[in-house]
Amino acid sequence: MFLQLERLTKSYSQRTVVDEVTLDIGAGEFVCLLGPSGCGKTTTLRMIGGFVTPDSGRVLIEGADMSRTPANVRPTSTVFQSYALFPHMNAIRNVAYGLRTQRVPRAQAEERAREMLAMVGLDARAGARVETLSGGEQQRLALARSLVVNPKVLLLDEPLSNLDAKLRERMRREIRIIQSRLGITTVHVTHDQEEALGIADRVVVMNEGRIEQVGTPREVYEQPATRFVASFIGRGSFIIDHDGAESFVRPEHVTLGRAGGGIAGTVSHVQFSGPVVTYFVDTAAGTLQCDVPLELDAAHEPGDPVVCQLRSRARLAS
Repeated sequence: MFLQLERLTKSYSQRTVVDEVTLDIGAGEFVCLLGPSGCGKTTTLRMIGGFVTPDSGRVLIEGADMSRTPANVRPTSTVFQSYALFPHMNAIRNVAYGLRTQRVPRAQAEERAREMLAMVGLDARAGARVETLSGGEQQRLALARSLVVNPKVLLLDEPLSNLDAKLRERMRREIRIIQSRLGITTVHVTHDQEEALGIADRVVVMNEGRIEQVGTPREVYEQPATRFVASFIGRGSFIIDHDGAESFVRPEHVTLGRAGGGIAGTVSHVQFSGPVVTYFVDTAAGTLQCDVPLELDAAHEPGDPVVCQLRSRARLAS
């Protein structure tokens, strides 16, 4: 494997924030560390980048142990949540800065910086000062500055969290296009499940310092391994099957009718959200959510008796 985390552990004030995290990441893979605030994802990223020293465990890149290697000499580069741009420098000088610290001649550094600015669509803004750039432009500038030094591993620490929803969606696409073009191994930290599912090759779901599940976006969504993963990613309902086992059902996997076979229940609440109407149905097995496309909606009302048919469900390990 290209990047390996071996039983990484880190504690602060007797609280373990990363607890024996082990993960293998392939060359050119885009992996998202996903979880709520305080789950250990950012600390894990910072241990990869060398900004935090693990109490125990190892970080290996191409087989070389980087666990005690300073951040400035690791073959990694980080885009921080704050972008950490230099406000007194224009765009091209921000991008060229890392090359200049490596003693790359000025002309060569600026040429490579211009190439990277063109790649992120900022070639026309090379002379612009940071404060004149929009949020999306600043994000792309920070990405260009991280990539220009040709790192082996790119680390993204919630780089889209300061952008509005529409811009976040656009930047997700742009980041993935650039990453795929360069083939660079990337670890992206986010608490936004939609972001993780939409951008990653694999998603690593973390909770309380541990990994709960590793899988493709489809796997962690359709086959959640634990109750936490099921409840954290997307929406759904926990119900008790006829054999007493707990299962998890997504709203899009429930069909609502007025009669027929299935689980009988009563509509308790109706939620309209434009193209979809969501029904909450109280049943003996638990409350079910059902998403109905607007064009197929039968306009059930609270108190109406209905029958729910389940097209799919996930059995949970714990």
